[in-house]
Amino acid sequence: MGKILTTTLFILFATCLNAQEVISSEISFSIKNAGIKVNGAFQLEDATIKFNPDDLDNCTIEGSIKVNTIDTGIGLRDKHLKKEDYFDAEKHPLITLKSKTIKRNDSDSFEGVFDLTIKGITKNITISFAVNKTDKNQTTYSAQFEIDRLDFGVGSDSWIMGDEVKVFVTLVTHTLSQN
Repeated sequence: MGKILTTTLFILFATCLNAQEVISSEISFSIKNAGIKVNGAFQLEDATIKFNPDDLDNCTIEGSIKVNTIDTGIGLRDKHLKKEDYFDAEKHPLITLKSKTIKRNDSDSFEGVFDLTIKGITKNITISFAVNKTDKNQTTYSAQFEIDRLDFGVGSDSWIMGDEVKVFVTLVTHTLSQN
């Protein structure tokens, strides 16, 4: 479950050409536990998005989520996930994501290599994401990707809980100013 949170960090999109403010975000995950899909979510802590599809070399996407915001709908499970053997929220309160490179797949589809840090462990992950300008001042960024929770020391090897965490991120930004 912890690695789902990590993916959630992908969370970070913005526009290089225009200053962007995140006005809404949804960071959720799913993982199999005892053969049943368990869903959860995190809250976005901070995001900086500098994204210009015509100048990808100068774009950056960064963000973080607070581990303590994990919500699976079961308080006791959430409390357990914050403990040392899973996310260790006391020592590692944030999950962070930072772009390294971004390339275009097609007109509104992009792929980025990101540094994802969970529990102090940083791994490179590749995330495909879509960028859709919904009107003159708003842009929606969306991504779906998978991570292996064991790569980040979230929980241990288990025949009950799956290793793969699916992460879903949607961010809506508002253009603050034109540069």
